[in-house]
Amino acid sequence: MNLPYFDWSARWEQERRYKGHQISNEDLPSRIKSVIDLWKMEIPLDWERENWTFLQQREFRRSDEDDPQSEHKLEIKLFDLSKWTIAGAKLPVYLYPELNEISFGNQGKGQRKIDVLALLEIEGITTPLAIEMKGKSTNNCWFAVVENLQQLPLLHSYPQALSAANPLLKPFEQLPLAQSRGMVLAPPEFFDSKGQKQNSFRQAKELARALRKELGIIILLAAFNKNVQGQMIC
Repeated sequence: MNLPYFDWSARWEQERRYKGHQISNEDLPSRIKSVIDLWKMEIPLDWERENWTFLQQREFRRSDEDDPQSEHKLEIKLFDLSKWTIAGAKLPVYLYPELNEISFGNQGKGQRKIDVLALLEIEGITTPLAIEMKGKSTNNCWFAVVENLQQLPLLHSYPQALSAANPLLKPFEQLPLAQSRGMVLAPPEFFDSKGQKQNSFRQAKELARALRKELGIIILLAAFNKNVQGQMIC
């Protein structure tokens, strides 16, 4: 079954949301299965962006840098440095932010933009990384993981040859887009504030584990380290 893009995107939006302080323990396995089943659906036809004229600069490119939304301020902070160290992994991991507010699809309504497209380096091997940025007061971690996951099938399936359409995409031209990873990046409060935030973080970790086990999809959950400049904690 191949849905129109808007209907496909609406399914993802439905899976991001829930009511109350958490998904009930009884419903959690079925909610995880629904997300995995959604990943397995066919991507709508003719979604690939070929016109990259909107992309004219690296780093932060939003027009609302003075907007009070904290996630946009965090994007500016992320681009202040060209290299970040990610602590908490077994191997040395580095992150290089490249492009801001990117959409590999050509759709309008229902489009999910990648907040930051970055490079992730682990033991000298580099892969693309789609980052979903969140402020401390925005929605919750389950929402963010499903939102980030929707971006990945488009990134994984994007025709490699089309990445030569704009020189700013050159860092990704020879990289394995099909192996791209995801990341939810936020302040620590987004993950550990009492109530829905903390509950959602716990359940989002279960979802992330299931995605890795069932699909081989890796979505990292990372927070800015307030104590170390240029470091994140996974």
